[in-house]
Amino acid sequence: MSERGQGIRLFSCEEELSAIFEEWDPEEDEEDEDEEEDEEATPSAESSPSRSPAMLAQREEKERKKEEGKDIITSQLRHFIVQPYIHPPLLLYPPSTGPDAGSGDATQALRKFHIRTYVLAVDALKIYVYKPMLALFAARPYVPPWGADLQDDMEEAMKGHLTNTCLQESNEREGSVGLFWELPHTIPPQTSSDSIEQTARVSADEKWKDTIFKQICAVTGEVFEAAARSMSIHFQPLPNAFELFGLDFMVSVERDGELRAWLLEVNAFPDFRQTGDELKDLVGRLFEGVVDKAVAPFFGLDGGKEGGEGELVQVLDIDLGRR
Repeated sequence: MSERGQGIRLFSCEEELSAIFEEWDPEEDEEDEDEEEDEEATPSAESSPSRSPAMLAQREEKERKKEEGKDIITSQLRHFIVQPYIHPPLLLYPPSTGPDAGSGDATQALRKFHIRTYVLAVDALKIYVYKPMLALFAARPYVPPWGADLQDDMEEAMKGHLTNTCLQESNEREGSVGLFWELPHTIPPQTSSDSIEQTARVSADEKWKDTIFKQICAVTGEVFEAAARSMSIHFQPLPNAFELFGLDFMVSVERDGELRAWLLEVNAFPDFRQTGDELKDLVGRLFEGVVDKAVAPFFGLDGGKEGGEGELVQVLDIDLGRR
């Protein structure tokens, strides 16, 4: 429960979970305290014979993580969420790779991805799902968590699992974001070794994206109605007001070969920069739709008939009795 995907880890037993906490917030023993006292008395750390190269390297690594914002201090996190790993995810080629993109062995380029859709909440309460959606891909080809030694280099291994572009280096983001509706109509053979049998039966329906969008609309409507009726402390829709949210969904392959959309999270302050310069028109049309659905009616206007028309799909319309 921290920003920009920080602190997300994978584990399969209590010992691995304990190791994660120790990695984040190691306890300083008396020897470390003595080192700090020595540092105050000694201007140059390298000039002290009591410091071994290993100790210096460990300290440098800690300082590097702190400078890069990757140093996690558990005392600053108020809650932790433990949940089952959803497997197998639907794997696709990112926009920059694929059989026709000169990527060599295309089967090695299949990656995990999530869908970002923007949701408009108006009054108390109408909910609209913005049909133009993004597909955000992981920085590395997908390998099941039990297919790699996560404990050796957790940070690097997670690049095949986490699809949050905020965690990607600048040279990894190119081609990792595309338009959902421009994903291929046919699903390529999945390569997850433990699920070949079931993924081989993935529906060949070329309208799989329509199916997923219907699921996203249904789940979004249920989530916002549940929040409005039972979580008023956290979500208080008001008349003559509107809010924009960013919802993230992941697609998994079920045992019967069907696809299922899972809600990952709801972002109250979505980062519109994820679209990049090439797709910024998507955000522009979104706000044209917001003016049409939320702003114009307040002034007694019918709303604009240009950009954004038909792209905001209404999925909920209830009266919470708030005037």
